[in-house]
Amino acid sequence: MTSLGIIGGGFSGLSTLAALVRHATKPMQITIYNPDGVLGRGKAYSTQDPEHLLNVRAGAMGAHAGEDDDFFLWLVAENISHETSDFVPRALYARYLDSVLAETLIDAQKKDIRIFTIHEKVTDVVPDIEGLTVRTVEGAHIHNGVILACGNDRPRLPVLGHKVSTHAGWWKNPYMHDRWRDIQRAGHVVIIGSGLSMVDALVTLKRENYEGDITVVSRHGMVPHAHPDLSTPFSWNEEDVQKISSLSVLIRQIRLRTAESNADWRDVLDGLRPYSNIIWRNFSATDRKRAQRYMTLWNTHRHRIPQIMHDMINNAVGQGQLRLISGQVEKVEAMGSSLNVYTSAGVKEGQIVMNCLGYDYRITPDDKNLLSVLSRSGLVKMSEGFPHPSSDALQLHPAHALYGVGPMWQGHFIESTAVRDIRLQADLVVKDILGKVA
Repeated sequence: MTSLGIIGGGFSGLSTLAALVRHATKPMQITIYNPDGVLGRGKAYSTQDPEHLLNVRAGAMGAHAGEDDDFFLWLVAENISHETSDFVPRALYARYLDSVLAETLIDAQKKDIRIFTIHEKVTDVVPDIEGLTVRTVEGAHIHNGVILACGNDRPRLPVLGHKVSTHAGWWKNPYMHDRWRDIQRAGHVVIIGSGLSMVDALVTLKRENYEGDITVVSRHGMVPHAHPDLSTPFSWNEEDVQKISSLSVLIRQIRLRTAESNADWRDVLDGLRPYSNIIWRNFSATDRKRAQRYMTLWNTHRHRIPQIMHDMINNAVGQGQLRLISGQVEKVEAMGSSLNVYTSAGVKEGQIVMNCLGYDYRITPDDKNLLSVLSRSGLVKMSEGFPHPSSDALQLHPAHALYGVGPMWQGHFIESTAVRDIRLQADLVVKDILGKVA
């Protein structure tokens, strides 16, 4: 019987599992390596705060390739009142993912597909005469093929001084629910980073009725733009898309189409969404490297937030509670009951310092994470610090049925962390691996 392994239990892992069960035509065994958490939710959808919202409209958040509206149809079936254009709580989306998992397990049983979960960390994957051996901290398991769906497993951190990591005021992420009680005792909260997780941090502070000062410091001092109330993505001519061969041409084309159509620039940008990765791969290596320097600007324009969240930020700034500072964070040091954040714009002292820098997708050879281990062994090829596929089907090694799905491709593609991209990758990978080993 064919045996497949999925390493990772977040959305990437669930999407891969669901695609495998959907496309399988023969009995098989699937083993999921998920050391912690509920399968499918990962870090992105584990929050239970009802005010932590999706930043994509409900009508586009289906978990399956080709079924964008599946999440909305689930809302309707559950008698939960929302429109396709709504930005719904992530906790509600987590319930939907639970239902996707339940349906997948039922379908697997009908097809005689056995699914096992191993709650152990994977330490290595090595070629074997029968396929690939997945090594965990407590054992080894042989599979005909393996799919890496590791998700976001490396948070970006500033330089931390002595005892900062164990300091009561240091929040390694904004989701430390056990410390909410400490918020009211803080006279000043410093947030490092001004992206999407910073917005979650502000939501938490607002919900806890925090009235002290808040300083957000990031290299650029910019926050994500807001989605328009109503959105109709601009319809691009594919011939015009094919002409976009560099960053400068991309910017020029967006400005030109915005001016010609008198459309909202956000709709013009959203119209390029289906072509983003195609455009990115058409860039030369030089242009991709040049574009990486402007990723912050891209992210604030592309990865937008609901208007209600943007209003929350503007209101806090207008009331003098929130300050946005542009500066490079150099280090964080413990100073008694407070923490000092040393930046190029000066020292910011806070009783609570929240890390909202997001995730680091670049792989360093001396790291201990799985992708670094596999790059050192030669099983995963690297290009400029990121995994590089050996085929368009996202196979990692030409001689072995080892594939990847999800954020690990963030360097190879420009879009690889959103639900839309992951579900398409999972479908592509599953079809290829089933054609080779099943």
